Amino acid sequence: MVVTYYSVLIAWVINAFFDSFGSDDPWATEGTTGENATKYFLEEIIGTKTLGPDGRPTRMVGANVGYSALAWFLIWACLAGGTKWTGRITYFTMGLPIILLFVFLGKAISLEGSEDGIKEYIGRWDMEVLTDRPDCWSTAVSQIFFSIGVTFGIMTAFGSYNQRNEPAVKHAFVIAIANSMFSFISGFAVFASLGYLANQQGVAVKELPFAGFSLVFGTWPVVFGTLPGGEHWVRLLFFDLFLLGIDSGFGLLEGGLTAAADTVVLSKFSKAQLAAMMSFIGFLFSLIYCTDAGLNFLDVVDFYINFVMLFVGFLETFAAGWIYHLEKQLQEFGAPAVFAYFASNFGSVIVACGLWFGLEDVRFFCAELPCVIVCLLVLCQCSPVLLFSIICQTECCLGRIRSLGSHLGGLHCRYRLPSSATDGRGTWKVEWLPCHCHVRDCFPQRL
Repeated sequence: MVVTYYSVLIAWVINAFFDSFGSDDPWATEGTTGENATKYFLEEIIGTKTLGPDGRPTRMVGANVGYSALAWFLIWACLAGGTKWTGRITYFTMGLPIILLFVFLGKAISLEGSEDGIKEYIGRWDMEVLTDRPDCWSTAVSQIFFSIGVTFGIMTAFGSYNQRNEPAVKHAFVIAIANSMFSFISGFAVFASLGYLANQQGVAVKELPFAGFSLVFGTWPVVFGTLPGGEHWVRLLFFDLFLLGIDSGFGLLEGGLTAAADTVVLSKFSKAQLAAMMSFIGFLFSLIYCTDAGLNFLDVVDFYINFVMLFVGFLETFAAGWIYHLEKQLQEFGAPAVFAYFASNFGSVIVACGLWFGLEDVRFFCAELPCVIVCLLVLCQCSPVLLFSIICQTECCLGRIRSLGSHLGGLHCRYRLPSSATDGRGTWKVEWLPCHCHVRDCFPQRL
């Protein structure tokens, strides 16, 4: 679903790239503002100028249909040669944008007023946003899911080609840190450009009307358009965005492609044939975004996919961490101990969310955020275990809960801890169980 509209995003960038060679584009026109550049992109590139007040589609934008077909062909070409071929292509589609990022960053911070934008980026902190706008939490998580590719099957697909003894945890850290660093450094380039635009217009950075979509297409093209040889900088920017888009496009399709190739029915087809079939079907689904109302459809689908991703992510981790070998846990420890341990972990999240988002003013209890987190961890992790221990009323069940804690951790790390943490039988004491819930993740050798 995501790649069907992601391909159209690529098509819009391709359209803007070729449009920059024309005489009507605003990118290198003297005096062009960010508002004009954004308006041109929306009305001329996406085609929204023919939309009526009801927002219903009235036509297909022919150029975007053709460029979408081109994007899907390139996605197919990147996958048809197999994993090794895709890996070689990735060196280019990811390596060159990294180099260009530092080129753009160096150019942006050299502009007058760039320091004002950077100050707005990292020099001002407003922690009240975390409580005044609770949706920023889910938005941030879904953005990370998007940028890394979590819950799309991408990591599972590419990881399935590795050896079983590959250091999965190390790779996960490398991917996550590299992704976040790329985004963090990109922020400097974007906000430095915003500082330059604000300086040119004589307004504060906060007063610039750019957010989301226009943050890219209303800033960088305008900034680069004011420089000597600006149209070439703008084309280089669009080419950079194209590489990033095509890289994400064939990565998203690889998740479904690998799963399809492992099925009995489709295993008889070659990877090139499967990629061709999936690309053609994806192209047909993407046509709805090639209408003049394509951006409206994209916003709606993208909004709800964010919540779907969070739910899928929860189900994946729940299945891997709790449901896997559940029958063995029930047989060995009994249902009361197993489900009590479940409640002690998931009850923590529920209670913590209720306290954090439900209270009018968290400062009523603690003045500082770290204090709130510590209190929630202690109260929410300890109390459910002790509560279920009291309810069960038996040392047998309490012992099973302690044993289950060691079993689910699966690490035998009790031998590395002080003897005060375990009883004479080698199981964890109940007061150490909340700590073990978090400490066990520090020992990845059993993954």
